[in-house]
Amino acid sequence: MGVMDMGGSNTVGYNLLNFMVNQENVFSSVPSVYSVVKINSNMGGNMALTNWALILGAVLLGTAAQLLLKAGTNAVGHFAFTSENLLPVTWQLATQPHILGGVFAYGLSMVLWIMALSRVEVSLAYPMVSIGYVLTALAAWHLLGEHVSLMRLLGIGVIMLGVFIVARS
Repeated sequence: MGVMDMGGSNTVGYNLLNFMVNQENVFSSVPSVYSVVKINSNMGGNMALTNWALILGAVLLGTAAQLLLKAGTNAVGHFAFTSENLLPVTWQLATQPHILGGVFAYGLSMVLWIMALSRVEVSLAYPMVSIGYVLTALAAWHLLGEHVSLMRLLGIGVIMLGVFIVARS
């Protein structure tokens, strides 16, 4: 799958969010996934599946936004803002389809994130953003051909361990 195939990322995120919200029984039949979904919260016991879906949806859309922005800057190429090229470069960036898609994905991600924060403590929700670091690194490797070194993979492992610990607290 190439960079140009990413046009449906917003649809994929929406479909995943819709699936998660409407398929609670799927998670209850898989203990390891269900234990992560039943995150304990001081705001009323176990975090509802809807709240988990809002957080995951925001993270997935944030990941899609990063990949779209990178695809857009790859299409534009290396640039620098100078007094001579400020307007042309700004226009080129503002009209680049991948960049526009990335900005839209970020906007939608922000809406889901605000909804999640209205229901879940930020000290619980914010560490889940780290999942986006992992997804972005792996997707950049797969979709954009970026190099992911052993040290990065180890860092990703540490991040995932931290997210697991926070999710279990």
